Amino acid sequence: MADFYAALARHDAKGSANTMRSFQGGRPRSTPMTEAIRRAPTPALIPAAVDEDDNCIAPSYVLSSIICRRPASPSSRSPHVLNLEEPALFNEMVERFIALVEAGRWPARDPRSQVAAPV
Repeated sequence: MADFYAALARHDAKGSANTMRSFQGGRPRSTPMTEAIRRAPTPALIPAAVDEDDNCIAPSYVLSSIICRRPASPSSRSPHVLNLEEPALFNEMVERFIALVEAGRWPARDPRSQVAAPV
């Protein structure tokens, strides 16, 4: 984490502000896309349900609750950049996901288990 924070601290403040305003601020809200996401037949893995990044917990669980072709894959005490900070865990999750999809063992979620996603 120290390396991550040090790299983040070296970012140019104006560049970071422009990125937030122009790139991240310009992203569409997910709410209008909820039904399209819900109907997507593509298997999905949601490894971002992290409990060490408050700003990502809710969006991860919203996605997890509306995507029909996924089991959630939260990782206890995982950071925001799971693939960089815990690469072995991330790679294991992705490899298992790919193996299950290729084997036809990533079934659609039972619709009875789904509750309405918060918006």
